[in-house]
Amino acid sequence: PLSLDMLIPVSSTGHSISGSITFMGNAVSNVDALLTGGLDASESTDSNGAYEFEDLTSGLDYSLNFSKNNDLTNGVSTFDAVLIQKHILGISTINDPYLLIAGDINNNGSVSTLDIVFMQKVILGIDAAFPNNESWRFVPADYIFDDPTNPFASDFPEGFDYFDLNADEVNQDLIGIK
Repeated sequence: PLSLDMLIPVSSTGHSISGSITFMGNAVSNVDALLTGGLDASESTDSNGAYEFEDLTSGLDYSLNFSKNNDLTNGVSTFDAVLIQKHILGISTINDPYLLIAGDINNNGSVSTLDIVFMQKVILGIDAAFPNNESWRFVPADYIFDDPTNPFASDFPEGFDYFDLNADEVNQDLIGIK
């Protein structure tokens, strides 16, 4: 016999977006993940650098961005300023796109002596923040830079956009840049 319950479609629980964030192979915890669009939600990465948004309505658009702006001087030293200076002078060129992004202290799309000045002001406690920048930035792990020796040559993503979400989006991993 056919019952009324059999005729009512079972609703989908929705889709999920998940991934993790690493820095030099290590998990980055306490990164704020902010989802906007079809649903506004936020969470922080756990001790494994993982995040997950569940039960997202199918067919809607979503944007996912990340932020971490604490421990400004953690991992930043005068040695970094020396490396940037050697790069600027052409003595020892930095070719890693993530290190170049990290060296762009004022987030103006280039590494210059001004970045050294801003870095030193923070190290010495003169300034409490980097101008126009946070202490961390995040780039999707699968992103391939057009020119790795100049990551500023084209806009690189710092999050994810999903249009008409219709499946789970897993392994949405990012590389943290300090």
